[in-house]
Amino acid sequence: LAKLQLRNIYVTDAENAQTFSQYLATGSTAAALGLTAMAIWGMTAGYEAQFIVILMAFGASRCLDNPSEILMGYCQKHERMHWIGLGMMLRGITSLAVVALALLWSGSLALMAAALTMAALARIFLYELPVVRRLSRRLGDVEVLSWQWSWPAVRAITAMGIPLGLVLFLGTLANSLIRMVLEAHHGKEQLAYFGAAAYPLMIGTMAVGALGQTVSPRLARLFKERDPRYWRLLGRMTGLASLMGLGVLGGAYWLGKPVLSLLYTPAYGDYHTEFVIMAAGSLLLFVASVLGFGLTAARRFNQQFLASLFTCTTAALLSWGLIPQGGIRAAAWVYLAVAGIQVVVRLVLLFLARRQNPDASPREAS
Repeated sequence: LAKLQLRNIYVTDAENAQTFSQYLATGSTAAALGLTAMAIWGMTAGYEAQFIVILMAFGASRCLDNPSEILMGYCQKHERMHWIGLGMMLRGITSLAVVALALLWSGSLALMAAALTMAALARIFLYELPVVRRLSRRLGDVEVLSWQWSWPAVRAITAMGIPLGLVLFLGTLANSLIRMVLEAHHGKEQLAYFGAAAYPLMIGTMAVGALGQTVSPRLARLFKERDPRYWRLLGRMTGLASLMGLGVLGGAYWLGKPVLSLLYTPAYGDYHTEFVIMAAGSLLLFVASVLGFGLTAARRFNQQFLASLFTCTTAALLSWGLIPQGGIRAAAWVYLAVAGIQVVVRLVLLFLARRQNPDASPREAS
């Protein structure tokens, strides 16, 4: 919730209503408040001291995502995607390395979480800040990293970010509700099979997310200018996401059983049907993700929150109504249904956005 999806808001701010430094200040403030909330919750919920240490160390590494995301958002807004790609590779390599070394050396989760935090700090100061400084000098934007904490600007950015932060929170909650109901009625073993089947599908989600991040600044400019190319670009993105989803679905149908057996154990291969159903849900999630980028580019923040609230409520009702009797098969169908609902709702919102902001006439476009 504390992330507020500020990177998406910043890169789609085609009018430059607030400065980069103001977004960075807002993100850093939200991160500090998020970490404070974690500390209060951990200390008042009756957990052991060891758990609180792990919570705070891991929470600190996640809160550092705020300034990191906004710094990379500067490169994204100016369409310097190669630096973002290098940053993502660096994040993956360093995170894996410090986790492996910490666990091999000590076996301590607390030390592992602390190592993640140190790695995140090192990436910010040794890679991300120098990259932004270098790009800003090329662009003649020498004031970009000057600290500008302005209450009116922070309030305006936060007001835009809260709906998108809630969208992120509700999206996570909708997925968690399926798992929680499955575990409550059928135990941890069934939850493990469900989670294992869902995990390989995340690769496609990451790829679609990278696609959406790449074109978001351009989408925002085209929508602001009421350029019909906005809809053509969004349509091409949706088609590409659909093709990727069909590839995942085909792979799950033809290769799902041996893949699950190879990744885990032969027992997981027995859930091939559930894997295929969830792959169909992932196809729809790919499309929904692209449509979400389109809505963010169109600055439809509050509408996205209402759509996510409806989707999360539907996920809760379907989970409580179907999973207790249907088990993991029903959980897979709920996963698919929730993804379909997201597509329909976001298509409706985009249709309304087009009616409210029609394309410019040929004379206006010229």
